[in-house]
Amino acid sequence: MQVTSGQVGRVYVSHAWAGSRLRSAVRLALGTALGVVTLLAHILDLSGVPVDVLGGVVWIALLAVTLVLLVRGGFRWPAWREAVPSILLLVSILVARFGWLGVFSGDAAVCCFIAFYLIELRGVVRSSPGWYAALAITGICVLASLAMAEVEAEEPNASIRDGGTALVWAMGQLFRFGSLVQERPVTQTGGFFGVVIIFAGVLFSAVMLSAVTAWVVRQGGQGNRERDEERYRQHVRDALREAGLLPDGSDEVEDVESRVFINVEEVVGRVPRYWWRSRALATQEFLEGLTSEFDLVPGESFDGRRRVYAVVQAGVVSPGDLDTDPASGLSVVVTTEETDRWIDGRVREGDAVVTGNAAHSARLAESGVVVISPSALASLADHLTDTA
Repeated sequence: MQVTSGQVGRVYVSHAWAGSRLRSAVRLALGTALGVVTLLAHILDLSGVPVDVLGGVVWIALLAVTLVLLVRGGFRWPAWREAVPSILLLVSILVARFGWLGVFSGDAAVCCFIAFYLIELRGVVRSSPGWYAALAITGICVLASLAMAEVEAEEPNASIRDGGTALVWAMGQLFRFGSLVQERPVTQTGGFFGVVIIFAGVLFSAVMLSAVTAWVVRQGGQGNRERDEERYRQHVRDALREAGLLPDGSDEVEDVESRVFINVEEVVGRVPRYWWRSRALATQEFLEGLTSEFDLVPGESFDGRRRVYAVVQAGVVSPGDLDTDPASGLSVVVTTEETDRWIDGRVREGDAVVTGNAAHSARLAESGVVVISPSALASLADHLTDTA
């Protein structure tokens, strides 16, 4: 069908992950796998066809993801800006593979990977600076220690000759028990990576102290959180009503013979082609397709005896972007409540609800409500025809 392209799956991607965050997570996973495979192959001397093939497959996968991003973005600046870290990593792998920079090829590749890791990780961990800093420092320490092991293994007098020993030395610098570790880097490049690890350890201590302090502050204000959240929701409702986007009484539903409630988030979050776009754009496209596909337009198809409510949550989309005709039989409801809770408070026996939440579906079915799964959204047309 046109609304969902017939591709509604069981996997649900929330609005918090949809769009650029999910794209960053995919690139981060591929890039990290590529870096780890490349380093471990050198450290463990795993030369051979299987390792080369695995590294090549991951490299090609990251290249394909980057090209798709550029093509879908029309090769405009926002797409290039998002693709630059991946392009940098892909080129650095080729530089290290063919030694285009001589003895500095490996060092350049490590530095490029660190830059890639930090940028893409920021795209994944957005709302928690503490988690971002902790993961960034951990990743830098692991990568730098593996790179150190690769460099030190070529020195006859080196005491660090494998990744395990390098990791133990790195953990000693990170958690301040380095004096108990006898091994030390002896090469100039290994010393450089050691400085990077020590610097990350200093930052790690600051991050841990900040995290503990923030936790204590949050615990002190826990009692006022619920009141603050309710006050915020009320402010949002008042602002929407003053702007004319949420008229008075819009939380109520009409007493018509046929009512259908669509939990838009539960539908859009299960369509793979919507995962890679911002939830606001995906929701708008879904509502436009819903209006046209089920003939929800003024005229003979709408006789005042049916109403379809598309329920979206405030903060997920901008109410001003949801342009629908009030006479079309489709009402877009922007609520500050949980969408499931909003529907539960207004649904009655005989109504139909489109949702993919299993627990919510079971509760609705017990109440005599017709439950339509997102994968069977086409049956909504039959329900409207039978009850109109």
